[in-house]
Amino acid sequence: MTALYDEIESILLSIEKPGRYCGGEFNSINKENPFFRMALSYPDLYEIGMANHGLRILYDVSNAIEGCACERVFSVADDMRDVLVEKKIPLFTLESRTPLSECDLLGFNVSHELIYTNILQILDLGSVPLRRTERSEKDPFVCFGGDAISNPFPMSLFADLFFAGEGEDGLPELIRCMMDCKEKGLSRKETLEKLSYIDGVIISEYLDQYGKTRKVKKRSYRGHPVNPLRPIVPSMRISQDKAVVEVTRGCANLCKFCHAGYYSLPSRNFSYQDSVDAAKQIIQNTGYDDVTFLSLSIGDYREMTELLNAVLPYFNERGVSISLPSLKVDESTLPVIRTISDIRRTSITLALEAADEEMRMNINKKLTIDELERIVTALFNEHWDTVKFYFMLGLPGYKEKDEAQAILDLLTRIDCIGMKRKKINVTVSPFIPKPHTPLENADMASEEYFRDTVRRLKSSVPKRIVIKNHNIGSSLIEGLLARGDSSISAVIEDAYRKGAHLDSWDEHFRYDIWKQAIAAHAVDTAVVYSSKTADLMQWKIIDTGYGHLTDSMRSKCSDRIFNPSLSRDLDTEASAAGVAAFKIKYDCKTRARVVLTKTGAMKYISHLDYMEIVKRGFRILGIPLSYTQGFNTHERLAAGYPLPLGIESEHELFDLDLYDDLDQSLFTGRDSLAFPCGVRVLSVSEIEGRDSLMAAINALAFTVTAKDPSVLAVIRHSLENRIPLVKVSKEGVKKDVLFADAVKSYECSESAISIIVTIGTPNSLRIDQLVAQLAGAEILSAGIRLLKTASFTADGTSLRNIL
Repeated sequence: MTALYDEIESILLSIEKPGRYCGGEFNSINKENPFFRMALSYPDLYEIGMANHGLRILYDVSNAIEGCACERVFSVADDMRDVLVEKKIPLFTLESRTPLSECDLLGFNVSHELIYTNILQILDLGSVPLRRTERSEKDPFVCFGGDAISNPFPMSLFADLFFAGEGEDGLPELIRCMMDCKEKGLSRKETLEKLSYIDGVIISEYLDQYGKTRKVKKRSYRGHPVNPLRPIVPSMRISQDKAVVEVTRGCANLCKFCHAGYYSLPSRNFSYQDSVDAAKQIIQNTGYDDVTFLSLSIGDYREMTELLNAVLPYFNERGVSISLPSLKVDESTLPVIRTISDIRRTSITLALEAADEEMRMNINKKLTIDELERIVTALFNEHWDTVKFYFMLGLPGYKEKDEAQAILDLLTRIDCIGMKRKKINVTVSPFIPKPHTPLENADMASEEYFRDTVRRLKSSVPKRIVIKNHNIGSSLIEGLLARGDSSISAVIEDAYRKGAHLDSWDEHFRYDIWKQAIAAHAVDTAVVYSSKTADLMQWKIIDTGYGHLTDSMRSKCSDRIFNPSLSRDLDTEASAAGVAAFKIKYDCKTRARVVLTKTGAMKYISHLDYMEIVKRGFRILGIPLSYTQGFNTHERLAAGYPLPLGIESEHELFDLDLYDDLDQSLFTGRDSLAFPCGVRVLSVSEIEGRDSLMAAINALAFTVTAKDPSVLAVIRHSLENRIPLVKVSKEGVKKDVLFADAVKSYECSESAISIIVTIGTPNSLRIDQLVAQLAGAEILSAGIRLLKTASFTADGTSLRNIL
């Protein structure tokens, strides 16, 4: 394991964004010598996977099991893939850097079909055979769960087992069963047999038997919400970098196209008080300044006003923003929108799905044109300058209706309401029929239809209206994977072998590769895209418990209309009082300077991401940081010169503006509660004046060490001979630099070299570039470690000494 650890360290600085692969994040869990080790994955790049709330829940409940270590692994970018293959390093977990092939279980949370090839990449790089039939007794079990496996057949070649439903109590039951089987020394086949008796578990080998002998009942969690109170806080920016609290699960709107709505039934509302308590604790335990209340349709949450009245004053006073990302816009939710916009005004999205009113009503999307016009008029009157619209193309009825003209006519009406001065952004995407929905046997429109409709829209709207479309090719492949049978497994494997990966990213999706794979296996896509009769819907082996409701909704629409519970009015006065209380933080009473470390895994984190780590830590510690005024308010703190990636530091300076007196006890001995390993508070003191750190610092001190003593000897020789130096600009332009202009002084010992370098001048060199020239070799390949130890002012005063 030590050898693998060293190998991983040797490659991380050779790739882009090494923070994706270094681990060590705040609140992550690393258990030593567990009996059972599993790798959990949302199979996409780190910044997407770490934003998945399901992953947070499963990580939390799995690690609560004694003897089980649940660790994480994600898909990797092309540069990391190439290095792993070249160096023959197996893909590993983030927590302990254990090769995937040495785990007991690999669990994948599969939310949509376009991440299927990412799963194969993870298995392949982890030295785990792709096909279940090729795995031996020593290989880990591979389990898929999540919304996409509501049709398990397309991935049946690769999974040992599937888990249908919600995993809060199902996954722990599965893990405990596997741990028991491992303790008893049962074989792979015997273990799968034991697992087959767990509700929700589908054994791939038995797939052909399901439906003939029995169905598998989807697991639905009925307990209290599982909102991890100490979720992992990523060290680098991710797609949704905020606290998350789930307030509902399922959806009662029953829009006919919505897979998430039907597959997650029943609809459940969690206690607003539980949600409030969870939100406060998560904010305190993470240092986030934004909290999202998660729901498929939060506008239908029964205790909406109670929730907002409880959290708005509290979070407004603390500068914490609130997001309601699934808030549908209608006349009943306008009061909520007004209140939320007091915190942060962004664009409003109206998901109409269909512009034609008859088509919209047929999919159970209840919003009339008259209501829409009243809503838009109200938004424009309240100075919302940007409105976004979302439409699907190819919904049932598209053959009889002119979808493009209906969208154009509606946008013209909206543009007139805004007097042709408002921003109107439109996104259109192909409708994809999904299993276990009323439209599971609907036609999927042809590629030609989608492309022609998009072309008409883009060529006909005024330039001020922006129309974007989802990738049509990837939507067609998603439609194939959603309703395909087991023959699609070979297509998926072939596409992966040909280079398909990160298919949900437009810049990576290769439609040509998928078409080649489909042709190679003679798959008749017309059958999959056409209407399917009941006997072809093989996914019906999964009993959702709501199949009768789903079937009945094919021919009718629900007459129920859901509105947020306005049992009492929103307390706008209390919300405003919270905003007013926050304004005391605009003042600056005291200034302080803090010295922090940046060591270990933190050396792989960029300067901007490191600053976010520091800000979050200060929030957890309760440091009274002052804030800027204006729309984009933020803490007033300034950092010293940024370090290049790969360099550690015992002297990272931050100057803080405080709206209250400096209380050093807030820092003392509490840094481990607020920062990841590698970030510690070394000292803090009050300072005078308003000079910026960047202006004050003239030189930096570094200690240079190396695994090979001969490397230090070469550096020492270069220093003693004052070799000529070269500075290379970002554009690649080279410039000769005098040794004395770059190096102020140095001291050599047998085991280390101390160098003080100039900073902030035209002839200053980055320390890694300087040492590379002195060593005549790249820092990484030469095994050189650089540690920043001090900063100096222009008169030579050490900022470390005056603290």
